[in-house]
Amino acid sequence: PSRYLLHFTNSLNTGNYTLTVIGVQDRNNNVINTNNTSSFNFVKPYEVKSNDIVINEIFADPSPQIDLPTVEFIELWNTTTHIISLKNWVYSDAGTSFIFPKDSLQGNEHLILCAKADTNEFKQYGRVLGISTWPSLNNSGDQLSLKNEKGMIINQVIFSRI
Repeated sequence: PSRYLLHFTNSLNTGNYTLTVIGVQDRNNNVINTNNTSSFNFVKPYEVKSNDIVINEIFADPSPQIDLPTVEFIELWNTTTHIISLKNWVYSDAGTSFIFPKDSLQGNEHLILCAKADTNEFKQYGRVLGISTWPSLNNSGDQLSLKNEKGMIINQVIFSRI
């Protein structure tokens, strides 16, 4: 076979590893006698919990302008030290949803979400992800949620104008 399943006595932690193959014999009795090595990086999967990533900033009403672009945005913050994959996560308001492509947040990293057309407005503030169908933020109030790929609510914010 061209694939092998390896079983380890101890689980791997996040890090760089080198795998060396010596003395393996195939079905035709050919033996690998020389060192064959391959290096790889392994990221230990992290089981995300509620509030590991939070919606920590909401800019629903950009008028009047005060030191920021005059467009809406929200900011996500990874509150952990773990790399968290956002693939197939869902950000939504009451009427619109966005499914994240293959993306991740590093530990303690922030990510600005805005309309795709407004991406350049925020690049000076950090990493930005523009969304084609932006879930418009209602100035009077809204309910925003962030769910992981299993549908679990990771963070939810309800805001209203006072």
